[in-house]
Amino acid sequence: MADDEVIWVSSIVSQRTHEGMVQVQWGGKACQLPIADARQLGMQFLEAAEAAESDAGIFHVLTAKVGAEEGIAYTVLQDIRNYRNERWKKQGESDADPTAFPK
Repeated sequence: MADDEVIWVSSIVSQRTHEGMVQVQWGGKACQLPIADARQLGMQFLEAAEAAESDAGIFHVLTAKVGAEEGIAYTVLQDIRNYRNERWKKQGESDADPTAFPK
């Protein structure tokens, strides 16, 4: 993997505020996040990874075991994702799209 494709995450101390921050570098770009935002982003990555693993399993069962066409399986997955996102919003686990980068 080329260096511009690698995501680098490191801890820093802000020269302006003297508070801990998390720096993210990727493809020549960089941003600094307050600790709370970095934790929120980390949780979003974990939630998305879990959802992706679950989605792949559901897709496999629908196509390989049930015999559904791929288009149908993708439609079912979208319905499941919509349901999942609505539940996250209602439960307060995420105030926004769970894949969105914090501001």
